[in-house]
Amino acid sequence: RYNHSALQVPWVAVMGNHDHFQNSEAQIAFSSLDPRWIMPGYFFETTYTPYPNGTLQVICIDTQIMTEASTKEQLETCIAEGLCNTRKWFDDPGQAARRRAAAVAQRAWLERTLSESTADWIVVVGHYPVFTGGKHGDTPELIAEVKPLLERHGVALYVCGHDHSLQHLAADGVHYYVNGAGAWRDPVRARPETVFAASEMGFCLHQVTPDALTTAFIDPAGR
Repeated sequence: RYNHSALQVPWVAVMGNHDHFQNSEAQIAFSSLDPRWIMPGYFFETTYTPYPNGTLQVICIDTQIMTEASTKEQLETCIAEGLCNTRKWFDDPGQAARRRAAAVAQRAWLERTLSESTADWIVVVGHYPVFTGGKHGDTPELIAEVKPLLERHGVALYVCGHDHSLQHLAADGVHYYVNGAGAWRDPVRARPETVFAASEMGFCLHQVTPDALTTAFIDPAGR
């Protein structure tokens, strides 16, 4: 299973809307089957040493449980496009109650984790974009709830997917990277916050040194 030598690294994963609309617990459980799969819960953090005496803290959040209105809209679209066949995510009262409680707990955990961080570099990872020039549009709940925390606590990057494009945006001292173009691409437009945008498939390579955190967009040909 995924035996290429380049893939023998940690896979730090977060939940997306399609994951929640199916069996999200199975993905958490998979952590016990493959040590490369890093997803101990719906939200978590992990710290790396990218260079001697340097620390990179990766804080992973579940944007679905923070964005009830936006996620409901995504589910309706998913059902209309024939990609989802159930409304259980919203219609099950037990799930809804657990989700509301988790949203409160995650918000408190995120603020506490950021305020207590001593890392040299902090990266926050979620599925939904805060800002995007892609077809799904901005996520109002994340602009209201997450963006102020990123700015207040000196977060270097917010990394996300969801829109099938490659984007770098910058606003109020935080850099936002949208990279959901591993297997599909959608139209994307430039907006005032845009540094780079392309409707192309590819991925991001983030590199950390004591002096800088740099990012390169890599296309399918490796360029």
